[in-house]
Amino acid sequence: MKNLLIIILLILPVICFGQTPGNFAHPHEDPNKIILENLKEMEDLYISKLNKTEKRQALRLMNETIHLIKQRNEKSFVNPLILSNETIVMLINEMKSISGADEKTNLLLTFVPHGMMLSSQVKEILELYNFDSHKIEMIKSIYKFVYDKQNMFMVLSSFSSFDKEELLEYFRNN
Repeated sequence: MKNLLIIILLILPVICFGQTPGNFAHPHEDPNKIILENLKEMEDLYISKLNKTEKRQALRLMNETIHLIKQRNEKSFVNPLILSNETIVMLINEMKSISGADEKTNLLLTFVPHGMMLSSQVKEILELYNFDSHKIEMIKSIYKFVYDKQNMFMVLSSFSSFDKEELLEYFRNN
């Protein structure tokens, strides 16, 4: 029983926090739903192999965990890692009312410390800048807040080959 509980306790953090959007079959699916499905799968795979007393204890722990997750859902828990699309839309609308590139970037920098951005969101925001030099500076200033850096190649399509090389070099070094 102790071994099974140790395995569950080692696996649970990976299930809860180790997944990234790129690892999900459905990246926009609610992480809490996936956690509940994974707990159910663990129950089906491992709990059936326990004796009656161990099974009762393991099921109690699983049910308690599921109850805590459901409570968290009821409190409108949102993935704190990635800024929501709604937040990005609000940010874009606000940035559209600002004319200066530096002011736009400053506004952006007030949002990103509260969550990470996806490359696709960066690409949307990039369209608000008129000059490549401003786009490059914006990308460099928020790059550390990009969650899926492996997808930053998507933002390069609007740049000249010279600017692409500069950004690729920056991505490699940071």
